[in-house]
Amino acid sequence: MWERIVILMMLLVLALPLAARAEQEEIGTGQLRVVSADQKVVEVPLKHTDVQADIAGFVSRVTVTQTFVNPFKQPIEAVYVFPLPHKAAVDDMTMTIGQRVIKGVIKKREEAKQIYEAAKAAGKTASLLEQERPNIFTQSVANILPGDNIEIRISYVAVLKYEKGEYEFVFPMVVGPRYIPGEKIVGKQGGGWAPDTDKVPDASRITPPVLKPGERSGHDISVTVNLDAGVPVTDVRSTSHWITTANQGPAKAVVKLDPRDAIPNKDFILRYNVRGKAPAFGALTYSEGGKGFFLLLLAPKGQYAKQEILPREILFVVDSSGSQQGDPLAKSKDVVKRALKGLRADDTFQVFNFNDIITSMAAGPVPATAENINQAKRFIDQIESTSGTRMLPAIQAALNWPADPKRLRLVVMTTDGYIGNETEILAEIHQNLGDARLFLFGVGSSVNRYLIDRMAEEGRGFASYLRQDEPAEQVVEKFHQRLDAPVLRDLALEWGGLQTTDLYPEQIPDLYADQPLVVLGRYTKPGAATIRLTGKDAAGAKSFSYAVNLPNAKGGSDQLASLWARMRIERLMNQLEVNAGSKDQLEKDITDLGLNYRLMTQFTSFVAVEEQVRNVNGQPQTVQVPVEMPEGVSYDGVFGKLEEAQGYGAGSGAMTGSSNGPMAPPPPPSPSVAMRSYKPSPGPGKNIAADEMAVGGVQGLVVDPVAFLGIANEAPYRNALGGEVAKRLYEAVKSLAKPAGKEMMVRLTLGADGKVKKVEMLKDNTGNTDLASKLRVVLEKEKFAAPGHEAMLVFYIRF
Repeated sequence: MWERIVILMMLLVLALPLAARAEQEEIGTGQLRVVSADQKVVEVPLKHTDVQADIAGFVSRVTVTQTFVNPFKQPIEAVYVFPLPHKAAVDDMTMTIGQRVIKGVIKKREEAKQIYEAAKAAGKTASLLEQERPNIFTQSVANILPGDNIEIRISYVAVLKYEKGEYEFVFPMVVGPRYIPGEKIVGKQGGGWAPDTDKVPDASRITPPVLKPGERSGHDISVTVNLDAGVPVTDVRSTSHWITTANQGPAKAVVKLDPRDAIPNKDFILRYNVRGKAPAFGALTYSEGGKGFFLLLLAPKGQYAKQEILPREILFVVDSSGSQQGDPLAKSKDVVKRALKGLRADDTFQVFNFNDIITSMAAGPVPATAENINQAKRFIDQIESTSGTRMLPAIQAALNWPADPKRLRLVVMTTDGYIGNETEILAEIHQNLGDARLFLFGVGSSVNRYLIDRMAEEGRGFASYLRQDEPAEQVVEKFHQRLDAPVLRDLALEWGGLQTTDLYPEQIPDLYADQPLVVLGRYTKPGAATIRLTGKDAAGAKSFSYAVNLPNAKGGSDQLASLWARMRIERLMNQLEVNAGSKDQLEKDITDLGLNYRLMTQFTSFVAVEEQVRNVNGQPQTVQVPVEMPEGVSYDGVFGKLEEAQGYGAGSGAMTGSSNGPMAPPPPPSPSVAMRSYKPSPGPGKNIAADEMAVGGVQGLVVDPVAFLGIANEAPYRNALGGEVAKRLYEAVKSLAKPAGKEMMVRLTLGADGKVKKVEMLKDNTGNTDLASKLRVVLEKEKFAAPGHEAMLVFYIRF
């Protein structure tokens, strides 16, 4: 039950009528919100964000100023979950209270948290900046007094994206709603709308409260970009926002966000082109006197011999979860349809669709005939958005598909990346990619670029991005040009006698056409030399030469130390994500880098404390700052489906969870109709929730459908798996000891008559061969509704 506290305010923020009545509503534990008379929320703890970006060459230095205020009658703590670019080196934070400026210090995360909590309890104003993901951060500000105006300044440095003469600067503004798989665990770390789960133990820290349709917070944003490209530029533009541009010379301009576009609900994207011939080389250095850091941008130019073209098998995977409802899904469909036009006559292809389950146009890859392409377009047209982003089974289905050794497998996915179990996805790709390549289209106004870029990196492919309102023609055309173009492989750098060390990347990846290479490193001795980038194309060896000078005199781009350390941290985090190395040692190395170079990491945080006691009680009420729904993302598509969500278990839920944030929590999910469990009592074949399986010491069994491939109507197959099939499986193994918490992933191939032709155990972590054998015997005898052609069923059996 919410308790309401009515307050009268002489003046409301955002030009509300002076006579309007506002309410303070206490929601959950210590939560406050201001509500206007018409019930449109006016959230004011975070009043404004200002972004000042200084671009010099291909590096940006960005200062983000967050202004927090307190319109309430009691002290508050504001908690704001927000994004920054995932490759940003966040190296400074300050807190300003009136005329007092308190510089943040970098500490181990737990130590910083303890300092902050102690200051909060003592009544001191304090701020804490924590990293949840490379692109998600939490800013907490304690003991903001009524009438206060507190500024938090965060500074970071990042390298711009560069490709074929075009630069791109992106500043994200909002954290999109994440799909949270797994079983709810005890406790809650944060104030988000999702509970923590065994799959995403920090879910409540990455799911900030979301404003409902028609609601607006008092938070707005301003952006200024001071551009000094170093070379003449042209066509300065934004594909996302209205901007004003004041040219200050051939290579300089000041770009400002138009105030009409001040709602922080989408990525700010600024692009510009080099006038004339695109540069093939760029270098930045920073010398500490005889040693230092360097950054090289290499864009190999030339004519490459085309490789012998292998026949290809292209698997398209379309994310149709609730967050894709409307324009994003329409754009994804457009992308895949256009990509189908680029298929070669000797290609085979398949189209998957996934949300909480996976469906496909056929039981397997089909030849790229006009008839099959038209069938694929019809299948794409009938795709609708619903439920959660169950990405892991979709990745597994694509990568574990029976391989054709004569074909090169290319997996092409469209998605917004709105999931919380990123590491699980990345580990799966790392372990099971094989010889396949993975390519992604990030579709939407504020997609999870961290996940999408990392998936492409682990998948030895590349990522492309487009907004839901951006034409797809050029992006898809570039995609096909890259696929068809030769690749430079086996790349290495020869340093011509220069003494370099700690290079990133350690192993240079293959380069697709027009793809540049960014190298960061340290040097231990100054000098000048001609370095060589060597590699191979289909015709043989290739070599590219560049003149490099590593200076002795102190000076240069001092931000390179932060960039180098950030790149090194990224490499170590990549290893941690895919379980490649000692967890304890990797965490220690990352922590040491963060402390030594004053950088934010997942294990180091900034904390700033005003030593004056300002709140004698030391008990501020917490206000979770709500965020906008990303532009183009449907609130109903995400939260409106919760009552019918595909709920419990590893990955079958929609975006579920309770909330103690500043909005009414969506209702909890009902038990899934997709996942069925069987127990012998109180009646044969009764379906119950996964946490109710144990009866009289007899452990139950759960059948969780994942994919219905080549099947138009999955309902009879879903019902059979969850009913009689689950019953027969249970009866076959009820006398055996079953490993609780373990699972098998099974694929059944059905004949046109519905009889099982083949049983494959795609995954089995039970370690019990007798159990698997008995289940296989049952499944080999099953018969389902006749699909009329070959089809496949994929499902988990969980214990």
